[in-house]
Amino acid sequence: MKHTPPGPRSPGNGLSRRRLLAVGTLSAVLGPSLLSACATVGEFGEPSIGAGDIDPLGGRAAVDEMAELYRAAADEGESEIVVYGPVEDDRAPVYRTFEETFPGITVRTEVLQGPSLTARVNLEVASGRRAADLIQTGDTTMVALAETGRFQPNRPVTAAGLPDSVIDGEERFLGVSALPFVIAFNHDIVPADEAPRGWQELIDPRWRSMLVWDNPTAAGSALTTITHLLHDGRQDEAWLTAMAEQRLGLTPSAAGVSSAMATGEYPVAVSYPYGFYLSASAKGAPLTAVFPVDGGSHLSTHFLGLLDGAPHPRAARLLTAWLFSPRGQAALAEVGQYSLLPGAPPPDGLPPLDEIDRLAHLPADQAERYSRDTLQLTQRLFR
Repeated sequence: MKHTPPGPRSPGNGLSRRRLLAVGTLSAVLGPSLLSACATVGEFGEPSIGAGDIDPLGGRAAVDEMAELYRAAADEGESEIVVYGPVEDDRAPVYRTFEETFPGITVRTEVLQGPSLTARVNLEVASGRRAADLIQTGDTTMVALAETGRFQPNRPVTAAGLPDSVIDGEERFLGVSALPFVIAFNHDIVPADEAPRGWQELIDPRWRSMLVWDNPTAAGSALTTITHLLHDGRQDEAWLTAMAEQRLGLTPSAAGVSSAMATGEYPVAVSYPYGFYLSASAKGAPLTAVFPVDGGSHLSTHFLGLLDGAPHPRAARLLTAWLFSPRGQAALAEVGQYSLLPGAPPPDGLPPLDEIDRLAHLPADQAERYSRDTLQLTQRLFR
């Protein structure tokens, strides 16, 4: 479940072991300001930034910022960045692209979500043995961590165009991507022209004992989807009651939904992360996705926050700046995640974000209260 497990900071990253850059070509491409920022990077190598990369990285000011952060990370021997979140496996190709641009820095991830993520962060703070630099997850967990003072402000130049609706008021966390959720089905069992297309179709009795979802009575993607559905208002408690009567197969996490569909045990997934669909399909699972979803599509905003006291703050700020650049956002689109920056291209094969009938926006500072109320409801209905 890990891209690369977090490891201890190497004592051998100091300046004494560095070799100087061959900076001639870098000077010609980036100019004196960037050259001065990168010339002392040493063993970290030369950033892979050419003349044609300036705009894809967000423009001159953004590249200046990244180059300065790269130099600072090198000066401090910050050779890794540790990221915790629920879908970090999906983002492994994104981080590889970053690592190719900024040699010497490795992104290490661990898949954690909800209470387990919060508990890990709090344990690291209490013990003084901090490993994580960045948290990348949904609104409820981010707000809970922010309210206990876990983040420091972090808004790079590349995030200048981000809508206010996905920015924490104190800039402690920023919306970095939106993860689409689809209805998915095993097309070897369910004909495409008969598959459910929306929320109301899913409660049709014909789908009884054929639906699978991750357990909505605990923190996870099902609970988040239901919270946003009820807040949107087009589906209500009566709809959720009907869904609970469908005799769903419930799995401990969204990852378990894939195998239940692929084997045909439960051939239809109620609300399934698009990234999981891409991964399962690439491995040969006979799945088809329905998106957009009739009655409002759920896209889960994932936020990025820099932990206060992070062990690799300069490198983490560099990754943040790169993720919000056009190149970083394009890399996220390649793994099925939408950019929240206006005008950014959608994931391949999906409609532009502004053409989707989305569930009503739930402000991040209200998410925890809505989620808590929804949890009480799901625990009563799905017991």
